Amino acid sequence: SDDDIKHYVSNPRELLANLLIKSKKMILEKIQDKKCQDIPKEYKNIIEKSDLKDFGYNNNETNLLTCVSDLTHKAKEFKHKPMIIFEEKVYGISETFDYNPKTADGVKEQISKMQGAFIIKKPDLTGESKWEIINDKVIKVKINDENFKNKLKDRSIKLSYGDKIKGVLISKTYISKDLEVLENEYFLEDIKGIIEPSYTQEKNLFK
Repeated sequence: SDDDIKHYVSNPRELLANLLIKSKKMILEKIQDKKCQDIPKEYKNIIEKSDLKDFGYNNNETNLLTCVSDLTHKAKEFKHKPMIIFEEKVYGISETFDYNPKTADGVKEQISKMQGAFIIKKPDLTGESKWEIINDKVIKVKINDENFKNKLKDRSIKLSYGDKIKGVLISKTYISKDLEVLENEYFLEDIKGIIEPSYTQEKNLFK
């Protein structure tokens, strides 16, 4: 009713408190019943039945399921099954819920490629761990060039402070169905070699 909306506008904490109480109970029930995938739908129903829908409030499925997954995995670290008491009822967390946002329904991948020479901030001589390079910011990249990695291992490539690595930078962006960026992954492929800095005084990275 209009009176309820006026009341909640002047007392927004009460509105959110009601939502949190109902949501907490629902989430605990779904975890106990091993129906975690139903949580976003049920949460949306709770919002629809509350006055929050009049303010355009919406749920974020990715964040919600990620939190539930984290909770169940943390619970597994305890020696005995954790028990949660809420509104005089006991809820147990007995199994983990695995959720990977990148493989969820509706997730899109956006891939871009750029050829260039990028300043090396932190290399890895085996090529197995991610390197840190500077593009418009510092990013961690995986080296996807076996020939280049072999040259690193046999020490035929030398690296010095300020060097650049020349190759194709591939950026893979995962976008949720809510159009939120979930994660960015970076790769370097088709590496042409190392470009030395233009100035003469160099500081070796590995002294």
